[in-house]
Amino acid sequence: MSVVPRQAHLNSAAIVLCAALLLVSRADADFIRGDVNGDTLADLTDARGLLICQFVGTGCPACFDSMDTNDDGLADVTDALHLLIYLFVGGVTIPAPNQCGVDPTEDALPCDEGAFCTDHVPFTGLWTSAAELAGRSTSVQDPAWKAVWDAARIARAEAASIWDHNSNNNVQILAAAIVFARNGDNVFRQRVIAAIEKLVAVGNPRNLFPDDNGCPEDDPVDSGGLNRTLAWGRELGAYVLAADLVDYRTDELSEWLTNMTDVWEGCEGRTMRRSFFDRPNNWGLMNFGSLVAVDAYFGDVESLNAMRDHFIRGLEGPAPTPPECKQVECFQYGHDDTWHCDGADPRLINPPCVVTCDDGSTVDFGGLIPDDQRRSGSFFMASCDSPIADAHISDWITGAVMAARLLERVGLEIWTAGDFALKRMIEAHVFTHPQLFENDKGFQCEGPYNCKSWVMPILEQAYGISLPGAGIGASKNAGYGAYIVKDE
Repeated sequence: MSVVPRQAHLNSAAIVLCAALLLVSRADADFIRGDVNGDTLADLTDARGLLICQFVGTGCPACFDSMDTNDDGLADVTDALHLLIYLFVGGVTIPAPNQCGVDPTEDALPCDEGAFCTDHVPFTGLWTSAAELAGRSTSVQDPAWKAVWDAARIARAEAASIWDHNSNNNVQILAAAIVFARNGDNVFRQRVIAAIEKLVAVGNPRNLFPDDNGCPEDDPVDSGGLNRTLAWGRELGAYVLAADLVDYRTDELSEWLTNMTDVWEGCEGRTMRRSFFDRPNNWGLMNFGSLVAVDAYFGDVESLNAMRDHFIRGLEGPAPTPPECKQVECFQYGHDDTWHCDGADPRLINPPCVVTCDDGSTVDFGGLIPDDQRRSGSFFMASCDSPIADAHISDWITGAVMAARLLERVGLEIWTAGDFALKRMIEAHVFTHPQLFENDKGFQCEGPYNCKSWVMPILEQAYGISLPGAGIGASKNAGYGAYIVKDE
């Protein structure tokens, strides 16, 4: 519920009056004193937010107690002053709860029912950071910067989309955030914020198509690519990375992200999180990248560890048996197991293995992604054909690399898991079977937003290897590897 109307020129007297009239029970309302914007920190942005709330009447928190930094039972200008002295002068403290908890003192300042903080401490600098980008080239003669700059310049908030799996707006908005982080141009920060606010205002993406239950096609499973979790998994993560880069956090955004990942179902009947835990193909891996971005943005280490463990089990095996799948999460592999080293023990990435065909010739299956390799056709022992490139495979790779970089940056690396499975994977697709790289339009950078070679600098940095591809541009979920990875 909304306790205090957020209207212009709401002054401290009005806050106190509304608080007295609309007091609710705060016994179970957790908050952090001084954390006005809900990012779990009490810092300069909160002092600014406090003053804007008091003198402009916008951006007021649902928990007014969080603004009472000196715990005098009022929310007024002295609280902003108290917070600034605490931050820059010292000699004063922020009274309890200065960590997530309930107010130990009685006053008339309301909190809406519910919790306004958790024990989670958000991670920042998820994809990159202003400090890391400082000193990087901003010359249009540098292809890595030019790819970022060109995308940022055409980023438009009104084009923001989470429902269309072919939209490029998400990575354009990510580029705008990188430009802001690099040169501080607030025009680009405002583009990021406006795009995110548009998405939050829509709410459930399926609301856009009410006549078709959110799925504007005859086939609700396919729905033309609109509002499936494949689309959500492709699109969501880049917006979250952009929000982190421009330091944008609101209660409304947090609620929307929670609904996107764990409440609302795509047109195929799964949530984003269910899609990751069920699907070992590009659907699951695209959602993996976006889910890691969201959970890192929230600082939800428990959820990050759950996804990491599930992914590692998929790499290392053994795969759970059907009875075991009633007790633990299990990937649901396709019926065509011909590209697996062992169909009875399927893996996300094949372990080292060589298959001997009917004529005695061999094919190296090690490092292949079997559940998406089947999209290009079954493997037949009689013909012993080499694997064929398929866009689903390179989509899988971009989702995995996005998740791996983010997990590494929050201290939960997966680069070494499964006997360096991601290293074996990229080497299989670039060196063992070069046609998988050479014949993939994404790896060959068919366009600025179908340039999946952005993963190469990240993989080079992770493993100390040399890989082909310029690393510039972006694909459907993230990008700009050549710019964000520091040259050693």
